[in-house]
Amino acid sequence: MSDDKEIYQQFSARVQKLRKEMNLTQRDVARMLGMLPMTYGRYENAKHKVTLGILHRMAEVLNVSEEYLVTGNASSQKDGYAKIGIDTLSASDMHLITMYRGLDERGRTIINNILEHEYRKVRKEKNSDDGNELEMYTTSISEEKTHDDASNQ
Repeated sequence: MSDDKEIYQQFSARVQKLRKEMNLTQRDVARMLGMLPMTYGRYENAKHKVTLGILHRMAEVLNVSEEYLVTGNASSQKDGYAKIGIDTLSASDMHLITMYRGLDERGRTIINNILEHEYRKVRKEKNSDDGNELEMYTTSISEEKTHDDASNQ
């Protein structure tokens, strides 16, 4: 029985450490998991046993594997963000990613549309600052497409 208690305490310590590294509050993580902050606090304080479903959701929110949460085995950590350079992401970036992952499909669609709009606006401004190269390129592509469409009719 003492082994179980130690496992839960280690699990709880890992969860708390990951949450703090992401600059999230217990309330933030609880919201992302769809539970009351008091319930989440019990998991983080080793007062409540974790089900497989909760374990899976916690791993997703904290961006680690279930195995890492249970064993602490660093080789079992997820490398999902390694391709985009997770080591260069700030705590604020990680917080935004975590919040995004906690959204439902409608919320993600709204955020995606806003990001796409703002990104295009910034890219357009940057490209106009760099000269008209992009405009010339897109104009020539557009002209080629118009020419191809006309010849296909």
